[in-house]
Amino acid sequence: MYDGLYYISLSPGQRISEYHKLTFSMWYFYNERFILSLSHDEVVGGRGTILGKIPGSEEERFAQLRAYYTYMLMHPGKKLQFMGNEVGELTEWNEGREVEFELLERPLNKGLYDLICELNSLYAGNKAFYSGEYEPGQFEWLHCEQDGRALYVMKRNDASGSFAAVLNFGDAASEGFEIRAVKAPEEDDEKSPEGNTEEKKAESGKSRKKQNRIKEENWKLILDTGWKKFGGNIDKKNETHKTKAGILSINIGAFEAKIYKIE
Repeated sequence: MYDGLYYISLSPGQRISEYHKLTFSMWYFYNERFILSLSHDEVVGGRGTILGKIPGSEEERFAQLRAYYTYMLMHPGKKLQFMGNEVGELTEWNEGREVEFELLERPLNKGLYDLICELNSLYAGNKAFYSGEYEPGQFEWLHCEQDGRALYVMKRNDASGSFAAVLNFGDAASEGFEIRAVKAPEEDDEKSPEGNTEEKKAESGKSRKKQNRIKEENWKLILDTGWKKFGGNIDKKNETHKTKAGILSINIGAFEAKIYKIE
């Protein structure tokens, strides 16, 4: 997770040029099989805390950390968190003291803790997050393009159910963010680009049939890091999107992550 820690330590503007710090790990994931670790080494020796590495106001730092922990859940591989990371400790780890559980009296820290509990429950209760994770088809990037925004869409696949996460590591909301959720079927092998009118009509019919073969999806929101119970300012509400021709449009706030169950 070193690249990820480096990424979230950058300002939102700097993240644009370093966009692929969050995607590079999947280039070698299937060969290396690393554990995704935020270990003891990251919070001792003058390195501060995980929260302390992130720029911004206190509310912004917690929001970004919630999004980052969601990214960690969605990334294939076994997870390892060092003690204290789950409560958002504000001072560097010291072997002479306990984990600062008293921080859970603070709303932002309690929200972070509750988020991790819910992420862990989601992980343990759904095979898509761990079964066959070293098989390439189990994970997809639905959006990982360096287009001037810090937006990512990750998908975990399993026969028992699939999930997608939309993540925004930028400091600006994105309205109407279009996602190609369902890949278009392959083109028909037989084509007649230079054919006569009848042939062109036949080709047009094939194209319409191809559109009809797209299996549309429903995306049901099951977790939003911006919800008030996690320390955000958004009231929990039902949110469902249906793809049209394989594409859907989603609004995502600054430093926000959303997880959808795909039906």
